[in-house]
Amino acid sequence: MKQARKDGWIRFSVSLVGASHIDKKGIVPAIRLGLQRSLSHLKCSRKNTHVLLDGGLRAPAPYGFQSTIIKGDEKEATIALASIAAKVTRDRMMMRGDKEHSEYGFASHKGYGTKKHYEAIHKHGMCPLHRRTFLKSISA
Repeated sequence: MKQARKDGWIRFSVSLVGASHIDKKGIVPAIRLGLQRSLSHLKCSRKNTHVLLDGGLRAPAPYGFQSTIIKGDEKEATIALASIAAKVTRDRMMMRGDKEHSEYGFASHKGYGTKKHYEAIHKHGMCPLHRRTFLKSISA
């Protein structure tokens, strides 16, 4: 989430939602939870904050001034910045996860479905960082 300020600075918050929550509740509720956490962390005014969202996302109902933009990361610089901040944060999390679960190679592929990643899952099974609902076709 970002918040434009009169002095030209942007405030933002990145909120992480764990793999187990995603598996229990689903990706869309997990995204909503992350969005709600970020808005709460920024202490945004519900009346005066314009929330820009990518794809088919919606902010919590009290944030009435919101725009959902299909392919927003291609059309709106602030959404592109939010996407980059989220990706960098997740990549860093996966690199930290590599220290505990080095057999998966998270430091090199950041959890994306590369051939080596799938081979590691077949060999070692899944670890707590894996989102099982994203790996339904793998029997580990």
